[in-house]
Amino acid sequence: VAFFLLLFAGIAPLIAQDDAEGSKDPVLFTRMPGYYISRCDDIQFDKFEFPVGSGKIQTVEGHSLMVIYWIKENTQPASPLQITRNFTNAIKNIGGQLVYQFEDGGAQYVTLKVVKDGKETWAQVDAAPNTYTLHIIEKEAMVQDVVADASSMANSIRESGKVAVYGIYFDTGKSILKP
Repeated sequence: VAFFLLLFAGIAPLIAQDDAEGSKDPVLFTRMPGYYISRCDDIQFDKFEFPVGSGKIQTVEGHSLMVIYWIKENTQPASPLQITRNFTNAIKNIGGQLVYQFEDGGAQYVTLKVVKDGKETWAQVDAAPNTYTLHIIEKEAMVQDVVADASSMANSIRESGKVAVYGIYFDTGKSILKP
């Protein structure tokens, strides 16, 4: 039994250092050597607030990808500055730009932007000792999934003489509050 416990104890860290199930690296960047994906959220449409200056943010909406990387055991971690510089240089090499960078208690943050083939992509790299996170938004308008169906409203009016439209309020000029 002790042998199996020792064997499992030696294998467990290796198992934990595989990429999270269903995760993937972004198309825009490769990963830093010696890091694995611990979490990946790929969302069809969302928003992210990118720092673009001291106290200033730019909210960007579109396809969202958030990937968290951790250093593998027995691997020399890159410094937070080395990580952010790597991503900054990579984006510049494809015609992108560094929008903003700042440091907070040893952690390094950069906001990057690139426009390629008419598509605007924003990225934020949050780098700390042993880990870094990528937030990427491919800017795009949301695909409208819900529509107001005028014909069904007309049918309701024809059949019952009325239609219920919730969430719309009309100002009649009369106050329901008494002075």
